[in-house]
Amino acid sequence: CGIYYFFWVYEATQDLNTMAGNDGKFVSPGTAVVLFLFTCGIYPLIWYYTQGNRMAYLASQNEVRMDENGNSYLLWYLVGALLCGIGPLVALYLFIANMNKLVFEYNRRTTGPGTANAQ
Repeated sequence: CGIYYFFWVYEATQDLNTMAGNDGKFVSPGTAVVLFLFTCGIYPLIWYYTQGNRMAYLASQNEVRMDENGNSYLLWYLVGALLCGIGPLVALYLFIANMNKLVFEYNRRTTGPGTANAQ
């Protein structure tokens, strides 16, 4: 029913807040979902751009290779929509792939080496 996308936005926003710590760019996950629902497609563009740039900054700080930033996601979302509508799906794929890289690095740094084998 399309509900999972909003759950994903909530979780992705919350995870980025956790990984970024106190970077001064906190976004309330609940507010993000409400804005996704009630801004007629405008806030998703802002969210992809701002969170994409936030991810690019986190990647540079943690030495994670990431070729995309907020501009890339926004271009795929807008211009790519003209390519039979697959642009937003490419933007989502790139966002999730880069988010997974950051989460993996965050978990590696916070749990330390060897803790996964200790269990």
